[in-house]
Amino acid sequence: MAAIAAYTEARRLSLAANDLHMVLRAMMNLAAMQFVCGHFQQALALSQQTLTWAAAQGVEQMPILSVTHAELGNLYYEFNELDTAKQYIQSAIQFSERGRLPRAQADSYILMALVLQARGDLVAAQDAIAKAEQLVEQYQLPLRYRDFALLVKIMVLLARGDLATAANWAQETSMTLEDELDYPHEGERIAVAHVLVAQGHYTEVIAFLARLHAFAEAQRRFHRVIQILALKAKAQHLLGTHDKALATLAHALSLGAPEGYVRTFVDQGEAMQRLLLDLRVSLARRASELNASRS
Repeated sequence: MAAIAAYTEARRLSLAANDLHMVLRAMMNLAAMQFVCGHFQQALALSQQTLTWAAAQGVEQMPILSVTHAELGNLYYEFNELDTAKQYIQSAIQFSERGRLPRAQADSYILMALVLQARGDLVAAQDAIAKAEQLVEQYQLPLRYRDFALLVKIMVLLARGDLATAANWAQETSMTLEDELDYPHEGERIAVAHVLVAQGHYTEVIAFLARLHAFAEAQRRFHRVIQILALKAKAQHLLGTHDKALATLAHALSLGAPEGYVRTFVDQGEAMQRLLLDLRVSLARRASELNASRS
């Protein structure tokens, strides 16, 4: 991704110029791009380096570091280390509120909703989303913040078993699976896909996710690719195309497991748990057969 090269060069130039503020911005953006690419271990190392470097400069309390705290919270959420994730996200909220940074505040509340949902505190998760949505509306934040909040809101509704509210939203939205794909509305489209899977419309969702997968993969946004593949595997499993579901899940895991992906799969619920167990049995059987053929 060209952005990674650009931010790497920006960090080098900013360090050479001793421009503290720009060094921090370059490092935070570089970590964010590594996250988008699905390179979680690099994103983790860069985010930790950012906080260490800021502390060495005596500026570890700068409000802008709310972005790095949120990034670390997001990473630890995906690693399913929920206590650590919550601590970082609480710090991100405090830093962003102190600095009056509504974009960072909105992101932090959305991430807090994910953590609370994962811990089963679904009422508090909805409250966190409501705070994020209020910030998006009050400050007229760019579309990506609305899109992220919307996707997580639908995930929380479905986790609560409130399919009726989620389905009403999906019916009222102007978004369709046949629309031309674009990045700013991607979260909304995936939210619709989640609702349709919950309603049992597997065939049309699978076709859409295949198209969205190709779109994200062409841009090398492998974090999104892994999310899409996980949902597609779930839909294939529920449709009854078990072998296809296992192949899709195996592909997703081959991309995500080395980077520490956990919640992307766990958040798919019981159907994914069963599919993961089936894949484990299938792989064990295959290994046993391979060993038997060699003996």
